[in-house]
Amino acid sequence: MSGATLDLVVRYLASRTGAAGGAGATDTAVRAGTTVAQPGDGAGLYATSCATCHGAQGGGDGHNAEYLPVPPPPHTSSEYQETHLASDCYVNGRMTCTDCHDPHSQTYRDAFGRPLAGRFDDGQCTACHPSKAERPATHTHHPVASPGSNCVACHMPYLQHPSVGRAIPFGRADHAITIPRPALDAPQRIVGACAQCHRDRSLQQLDRDITAWWGEPKPVAARARALMAARAEPDRAAAAALELADDPAPQQLAQFAGLGHVFLQRLSADMPELEPADREALAAVGPNAR
Repeated sequence: MSGATLDLVVRYLASRTGAAGGAGATDTAVRAGTTVAQPGDGAGLYATSCATCHGAQGGGDGHNAEYLPVPPPPHTSSEYQETHLASDCYVNGRMTCTDCHDPHSQTYRDAFGRPLAGRFDDGQCTACHPSKAERPATHTHHPVASPGSNCVACHMPYLQHPSVGRAIPFGRADHAITIPRPALDAPQRIVGACAQCHRDRSLQQLDRDITAWWGEPKPVAARARALMAARAEPDRAAAAALELADDPAPQQLAQFAGLGHVFLQRLSADMPELEPADREALAAVGPNAR
């Protein structure tokens, strides 16, 4: 057995904490320099169980990747992350994809690794928000076991992609895990969770219901407010400044969206040169977007 192969075997055995049972397996992992992750520690579980193949940063370049018959897919592409990176659960709570999705069985689980019945199981949310499971109707204001009582019905609704239009149904679960904001959705051409079901009520009525039930919603992130303001701003330079302004808050996905909108909507291939205001805004893009 070559030294490289032996090293792989040692690393594998070290990552299998508890596989042999008892304290010996844990001691082996500690001696090998492996951190023992605890249930619910998504980052730690990824480091000990996934990074060896998928890479420390999810790029599919772990030290075991070259020995696999099928290259491990990168977890840094938009196909995997999408709006998850804009989720408050990720930005302020460290939620990872594998907190809800078992990456190999393609089934669902909670943040502690406990199997769930399916994609609509409230356990995906109540594992971290247990108080919401005690009296669910008090929180949801919908009858227990009704469609509107599911956590994902309000916070991860299937949204029609605005760019597709309405003729062809093409909806996907919103992994931004948002708070319902009916009146805020309309200018973005989004039919949100409340409006999808309660078509007999105006957006203003739905907004009043939300405020009456839960109080004033959490403020919208500054970066998201800037993007929405830019879409309605007729002055090109002012819109670009809003879309490209640096933001110290961890909202890189929103800032990248602003950068993409500038390139797709405000620049053209035949422009002889950028306008001074555009050049200044692009030059000022901070490290968070880079």
